[in-house]
Amino acid sequence: MISKDVVGRYAFGIDEIDAQHQVLFDFIGKLEAALPTSDSWVIVQQTLNDLNYWARVHFAVEESLMRLMGFPELASHNATHANFMETIARLKKQSLRKDIARDTSRFLNDWLRHHIDVVDRKYAEYFLARCKAGKAGH
Repeated sequence: MISKDVVGRYAFGIDEIDAQHQVLFDFIGKLEAALPTSDSWVIVQQTLNDLNYWARVHFAVEESLMRLMGFPELASHNATHANFMETIARLKKQSLRKDIARDTSRFLNDWLRHHIDVVDRKYAEYFLARCKAGKAGH
Protein backbone atom coordinates (compact mmCIF):
# COMPACT_ATOMS: atom_id res chain seq x y z
CA MET A 1 0.00 0.00 0.00
CA ILE A 2 1.01 3.59 -0.51
CA SER A 3 1.86 5.11 2.86
CA LYS A 4 0.28 8.28 4.22
CA ASP A 5 3.79 9.80 4.32
CA VAL A 6 4.15 9.34 0.57
CA VAL A 7 0.70 10.80 -0.07
CA GLY A 8 1.48 13.68 2.31
CA ARG A 9 4.50 14.55 0.20
CA TYR A 10 2.09 15.41 -2.61
CA ALA A 11 -0.27 17.56 -0.52
CA PHE A 12 -0.72 21.20 -1.49
CA GLY A 13 -2.79 22.50 1.41
CA ILE A 14 -5.91 22.67 -0.76
CA ASP A 15 -8.09 20.30 1.26
CA GLU A 16 -10.50 19.15 -1.44
CA ILE A 17 -7.77 18.53 -4.01
CA ASP A 18 -5.55 16.79 -1.46
CA ALA A 19 -8.45 14.53 -0.43
CA GLN A 20 -9.21 13.67 -4.05
CA HIS A 21 -5.55 12.85 -4.70
CA GLN A 22 -5.69 10.56 -1.66
CA VAL A 23 -8.58 8.65 -3.26
CA LEU A 24 -6.55 8.22 -6.45
CA PHE A 25 -3.58 6.91 -4.46
CA ASP A 26 -5.93 4.54 -2.61
CA PHE A 27 -7.06 3.00 -5.91
CA ILE A 28 -3.43 2.36 -6.84
CA GLY A 29 -2.70 0.95 -3.38
CA LYS A 30 -5.55 -1.52 -3.75
CA LEU A 31 -4.18 -2.62 -7.10
CA GLU A 32 -0.64 -3.00 -5.72
CA ALA A 33 -1.92 -5.11 -2.83
CA ALA A 34 -3.62 -7.47 -5.29
CA LEU A 35 -0.57 -7.99 -7.53
CA PRO A 36 0.71 -11.14 -5.82
CA THR A 37 -2.78 -12.70 -5.67
CA SER A 38 -5.01 -14.48 -8.13
CA ASP A 39 -7.46 -11.57 -7.79
CA SER A 40 -5.25 -9.14 -9.70
CA TRP A 41 -7.29 -9.39 -12.92
CA VAL A 42 -10.50 -8.52 -11.10
CA ILE A 43 -8.80 -5.70 -9.19
CA VAL A 44 -7.35 -4.28 -12.43
CA GLN A 45 -10.87 -4.18 -13.88
CA GLN A 46 -12.26 -2.54 -10.75
CA THR A 47 -9.39 -0.05 -10.53
CA LEU A 48 -9.68 0.99 -14.17
CA ASN A 49 -13.45 1.36 -13.86
CA ASP A 50 -13.10 3.33 -10.63
CA LEU A 51 -10.42 5.53 -12.16
CA ASN A 52 -12.48 6.07 -15.28
CA TYR A 53 -15.23 7.54 -13.12
CA TRP A 54 -13.26 9.18 -10.32
CA ALA A 55 -10.60 10.76 -12.54
CA ARG A 56 -13.34 12.42 -14.59
CA VAL A 57 -14.84 13.89 -11.41
CA HIS A 58 -11.46 14.96 -10.10
CA PHE A 59 -10.35 16.45 -13.41
CA ALA A 60 -13.64 18.41 -13.67
CA VAL A 61 -13.00 19.89 -10.21
CA GLU A 62 -9.41 20.79 -11.06
CA GLU A 63 -10.32 22.25 -14.44
CA SER A 64 -13.15 24.31 -12.92
CA LEU A 65 -10.78 25.64 -10.27
CA MET A 66 -8.19 26.53 -12.90
CA ARG A 67 -10.81 28.25 -15.06
CA LEU A 68 -12.14 30.26 -12.09
CA MET A 69 -8.63 31.31 -11.12
CA GLY A 70 -7.64 32.27 -14.66
CA PHE A 71 -4.78 29.75 -14.71
CA PRO A 72 -2.77 30.51 -17.87
CA GLU A 73 -1.79 26.87 -18.55
CA LEU A 74 -5.36 25.52 -18.47
CA ALA A 75 -5.34 24.19 -22.06
CA SER A 76 -2.13 22.21 -21.69
CA HIS A 77 -3.24 20.88 -18.30
CA ASN A 78 -6.57 19.77 -19.79
CA ALA A 79 -4.64 17.99 -22.54
CA THR A 80 -2.74 15.92 -19.95
CA HIS A 81 -6.08 14.93 -18.42
CA ALA A 82 -7.47 13.94 -21.83
CA ASN A 83 -4.36 11.87 -22.58
CA PHE A 84 -4.71 10.09 -19.24
CA MET A 85 -8.34 9.21 -19.95
CA GLU A 86 -7.38 7.88 -23.38
CA THR A 87 -4.71 5.71 -21.75
CA ILE A 88 -7.23 4.38 -19.21
CA ALA A 89 -9.57 3.41 -22.07
CA ARG A 90 -6.70 1.69 -23.88
CA LEU A 91 -5.66 -0.18 -20.73
CA LYS A 92 -9.23 -1.35 -20.17
CA LYS A 93 -9.23 -2.90 -23.64
CA GLN A 94 -5.78 -4.46 -23.20
CA SER A 95 -6.69 -5.89 -19.81
CA LEU A 96 -9.41 -8.01 -21.37
CA ARG A 97 -6.83 -9.83 -23.52
CA LYS A 98 -3.86 -10.21 -21.18
CA ASP A 99 -2.59 -9.70 -17.64
CA ILE A 100 -1.41 -6.12 -17.39
CA ALA A 101 -1.69 -5.71 -13.62
CA ARG A 102 1.99 -4.93 -12.97
CA ASP A 103 2.31 -2.63 -15.98
CA THR A 104 -0.91 -0.85 -15.02
CA SER A 105 0.25 -0.40 -11.43
CA ARG A 106 3.61 0.96 -12.56
CA PHE A 107 2.01 3.33 -15.08
CA LEU A 108 -0.56 4.65 -12.62
CA ASN A 109 2.02 5.18 -9.88
CA ASP A 110 4.47 6.95 -12.18
CA TRP A 111 1.81 9.03 -13.90
CA LEU A 112 0.03 10.14 -10.73
CA ARG A 113 3.18 11.04 -8.83
CA HIS A 114 4.61 13.02 -11.75
CA HIS A 115 1.29 14.66 -12.59
CA ILE A 116 0.67 15.82 -9.04
CA ASP A 117 4.24 16.80 -8.24
CA VAL A 118 4.98 18.63 -11.50
CA VAL A 119 1.80 19.47 -13.43
CA ASP A 120 -0.71 19.99 -10.60
CA ARG A 121 1.84 21.78 -8.45
CA LYS A 122 1.89 24.61 -11.01
CA TYR A 123 -1.82 25.38 -10.66
CA ALA A 124 -1.75 24.79 -6.89
CA GLU A 125 1.01 27.35 -6.43
CA TYR A 126 -0.83 29.75 -8.75
CA PHE A 127 -4.08 29.21 -6.84
CA LEU A 128 -2.50 29.65 -3.41
CA ALA A 129 -0.64 32.79 -4.51
CA ARG A 130 -3.85 34.33 -5.89
CA CYS A 131 -5.74 33.48 -2.71
CA LYS A 132 -3.00 35.04 -0.60
CA ALA A 133 -3.10 38.14 -2.79
CA GLY A 134 -6.92 38.28 -2.51
CA LYS A 135 -7.47 37.62 -6.23
CA ALA A 136 -9.69 34.53 -6.07
CA GLY A 137 -11.47 35.12 -9.37
CA HIS A 138 -11.43 37.14 -12.57
